[in-house]
Amino acid sequence: MAGSGQHIPDQDRRGPDYDKPPVTAVHLAERKTAQLVGAPPEPIVSVPASTANYTVGRLGYGINGVIIHTMVGTLAATDATFENPARQASAHYGVACDGSVIHQYVPEADIAWHCGRFYTDASDPLANCNTIGIEHCDNGAYNDPRPDGLYVTASDLVRDICKRYGIPIDRTHIRKHREVSQLPTSCPDALDIDRIVAMAAGAPPAPAQTGGDDMVYVGPVHALSGTFKVFDAGCASYPDPVAVGAVGVGIAKDTSVSVDSYCYSSSPVQSADLDGHGTAGPDYLWWRVSGRWVPDAHLDTSTMATAPKPAIPAGETLSAWPGQKGPTGDKGPVGDKGPAGDKGPTGDKGPVGDPGTGGTLPDHKHDITILQLFSGATGGVKTP
Repeated sequence: MAGSGQHIPDQDRRGPDYDKPPVTAVHLAERKTAQLVGAPPEPIVSVPASTANYTVGRLGYGINGVIIHTMVGTLAATDATFENPARQASAHYGVACDGSVIHQYVPEADIAWHCGRFYTDASDPLANCNTIGIEHCDNGAYNDPRPDGLYVTASDLVRDICKRYGIPIDRTHIRKHREVSQLPTSCPDALDIDRIVAMAAGAPPAPAQTGGDDMVYVGPVHALSGTFKVFDAGCASYPDPVAVGAVGVGIAKDTSVSVDSYCYSSSPVQSADLDGHGTAGPDYLWWRVSGRWVPDAHLDTSTMATAPKPAIPAGETLSAWPGQKGPTGDKGPVGDKGPAGDKGPTGDKGPVGDPGTGGTLPDHKHDITILQLFSGATGGVKTP
């Protein structure tokens, strides 16, 4: 929904699955240990949130990810919001619009109520209980470009958090608020999370983008021609899902464009559909227009009876976007058991012993023979 011009706030950042989890002595002990790890670098100003707005301790959960937010206001307004016990919301950090300062609202050892989902589940491995939430100031202009200073400070903070907790710096572990929330929200709007992740991972600062989403894995390009009406103005900064460096083509509403092919991506593109056509985002289908790419959500494909659906087919094989590491292949089958070895040769027979000379047993009344000892004989020894 970034770039749509309409911010959709959520009302309960604890999430509908919040059930007032009890904090035990074990959790408090874990909190003390976690506080030793959760020591971010300076300069950070402590602006404590109301204790009514977060959960003390981590309830046994480790920290496995970072959730990115936009404030939809000033840093001072966010301070006041989290200090208000009636708000029932909080985040761990807030970054000033120019990046000059970071405010810490909740200790990392505690659970902030920030992403609209309290517990993890099989389909959503990140939630309040195991993430750190970072707000980013926008001074109310949530779809405007942000200053470079904000991205430098935000990426430094993300890098430090990931380093301390062993979190991979990628878009699987660093997510947008709207990507994990159980409640409707467009947060973080036009904040360029991909730029933050790239800079945190060590990439040089990149020019600001507005509205792009990462394209990590893509399927093969399928040829399919057609002419479609544009019912939603496309953003010219969408990354090309096929070619490095190229971006999506800007398109104007109510014009007609010719497409020649399409492909699927593993990463959704949040785009609002208009006029009831197509399928509302997230969309995984991209069309090639004049050598560039636009998401399916911007085009009215209802005129094409056999148009592909904006969802990845079960049999579609995805490969890495150029410049990105591809997925690990499946483990190969176990090999067949080899044949048994040949039987070794029989050893040579030993020499025949010399013939005995006969004789009588000595008169040793207290001796027993080796044969009697191992046969379990218990009687006395008979002597001649």
